[in-house]
Amino acid sequence: HLRTLSLFHGSITFESLKNYNMPNSSTMINDTESDDVWFNNSFVYNSLQTTYISIALNPICEEVDLPLSLQLFVNQTCGYFCDGNKIISQYCIPRTFGDGFCDQECNLGECAFDNG
Repeated sequence: HLRTLSLFHGSITFESLKNYNMPNSSTMINDTESDDVWFNNSFVYNSLQTTYISIALNPICEEVDLPLSLQLFVNQTCGYFCDGNKIISQYCIPRTFGDGFCDQECNLGECAFDNG
């Protein structure tokens, strides 16, 4: 079982997930319904068996019309607690936020001073 996964501030999109994960024959067909069926049957996320996952600040977090199973995952794992509009040069990595240590990247007003 997956316990911890941080894919923070990357370039994950629904299209990139399809290209990497779906069988080749499926990705050649531009069929949204087939994509949804494949993802809903193949993508299983059990939040009760996972300690921590973050995909915050990836393009997929802003996408709409995702398959239901993927949308539920995105809703639970895309949250970002800092005001990203004010942060320009550094990012507070979600797994270090509020961990009891004063991380320089998180010790900003925009990040509630590392939740401290």
